[in-house]
Amino acid sequence: MRGRKNLERMAEQQFRGFSRRVRGSGTRAIYFDSAATTPEADFSSRAMQRAKRTLANVHRGKGDFSKITSHSFDQARKTALRFINAQPEGNYAVFVRNNTEGLNLAAHIMQSQPGITLVSEMEHHSNILPHQERGKTGFFGISKKGAIDFSDLEAKLKSHKGGVKLVAITGASNVTGYMPDIHRAARLAHKYGARILVDAAQMGAHVPIYVKGNNSVSHIDFLVVAGHKMYNPAGSGFLFCPSGLADSARPFMPGGGTVVAVTKGKTIYSKGPERHEGGTPNILGTIGFRAAMIGLKKIGLKNIRAHEMELTKLALHGMKKIPNLKVYGGFGEKKRVGVISFSVKGMDYAELARQINEAGVQIREGCFCAHPYVHRLLGLNEADATRLVSALEKNPNAPKPGFVRVSFGLYTTPEEVKKFLVVIRKIALRAKAA
Repeated sequence: MRGRKNLERMAEQQFRGFSRRVRGSGTRAIYFDSAATTPEADFSSRAMQRAKRTLANVHRGKGDFSKITSHSFDQARKTALRFINAQPEGNYAVFVRNNTEGLNLAAHIMQSQPGITLVSEMEHHSNILPHQERGKTGFFGISKKGAIDFSDLEAKLKSHKGGVKLVAITGASNVTGYMPDIHRAARLAHKYGARILVDAAQMGAHVPIYVKGNNSVSHIDFLVVAGHKMYNPAGSGFLFCPSGLADSARPFMPGGGTVVAVTKGKTIYSKGPERHEGGTPNILGTIGFRAAMIGLKKIGLKNIRAHEMELTKLALHGMKKIPNLKVYGGFGEKKRVGVISFSVKGMDYAELARQINEAGVQIREGCFCAHPYVHRLLGLNEADATRLVSALEKNPNAPKPGFVRVSFGLYTTPEEVKKFLVVIRKIALRAKAA
């Protein structure tokens, strides 16, 4: 109880300005869309404000301002490695704008390696399309309740002719919140000579991350997180990756800062994370991101995890009692982050979302950029999905499948969850009566 009260007090201090009113009314809004983006925390804001006083470009000058800014920027790289409990030797943290860029960079680094990439069927599009655009890609399956089918993963790793170079898997689903055992996936990947890439977009602000040492069979080779889901403004994030592979790959975006020397006939590219960080980086965002990572560590990721598990348990327990309401993903709070997708029988999901939002609970609806996973959860087979795509090709405004999602952050309170349960109970009962 004391730990929760301390966390709530710290959250109140960090998000003092995050008290919004529903447009057109005096009702205080409940923000349940943290899986998409999180508000900026005070620790991030203050760090960026301080940095503005002596802001200069990084690694571009000998003046004091440039030295101060460069030092802060370089410290952020060290903080990134510590945040995921990584071994600095043999690894880099390359700064990117968002998870999509980080996943594209990982696919770019692996592009010239022999073999195919295996992607789970539960991935967000950003962990599917970068691989499909750069080479052969296969999929491994999920169970009926929406969890990773590790038997299918091993079968695909074992049987694929030409070998598998990379296994791409989410650390926590943005649709159901399900957290697969990424270290089990890593052990399987390494057993068959592949590397593993983890999309940790939904992990960074919610659970401790351990990539483990380079020599561990459970080591995570590539991992991506984004600042805008970790209480920092948009435009910051990093890719954790092996330095040897990163240095052997062509620069991701050649330009200023990526080179040692250039002549009319020859270019010598840098070794190190700068090789893939072309142009002026998001300096303030990166400094704020460092403060966000330090702030989350100070609050304690284990404390945040315990708080969000309590919220998720409360929500799941209450939703089970609501008639005609279906929750997707057959697992409890211990196997998911604070993300829950659901629908009400006989009610269009867009209409359901509209009524929830009008009641002052800000949520998200649709397929959440994870169409294959949503199709499976809705029971659509491949033929159904093909017909759906054909219909959308002819008419982009044709009906699309989907459902509604709520997602929590460290500022979410049990009282807000209880208010949400009252809202959806009323909506579900009205739908049943109709």
